[in-house]
Amino acid sequence: MCGRFTMATNPDALEERFHAHLSTDVAVPTYNAAPSQAQLTILNDHPQAIVRAAWGFVPEWADGRPDVKPLINARAETVGDQALLSGCLQAQTLPGLSRWVL
Repeated sequence: MCGRFTMATNPDALEERFHAHLSTDVAVPTYNAAPSQAQLTILNDHPQAIVRAAWGFVPEWADGRPDVKPLINARAETVGDQALLSGCLQAQTLPGLSRWVL
């Protein structure tokens, strides 16, 4: 998986598709989105709003540690072998990544 993508969808189309409000100050198109940049996101605790949020997963035990960089992708074939994700897979929730059910 590549670590870059494009997000240039019409803001009105995003609002209609996700039934959420997108503020004009965060609705800026990007044609080379990088993991270090905040991206448009719908959060579980505020599903009615599209906001900018950090991209990637940092486990609770690593929060605040400068030597642990956010995980931006994982191979389906080896995700169960990664210590970084083992506790999250048991809960079937990976904050910052898509929901996985194994």
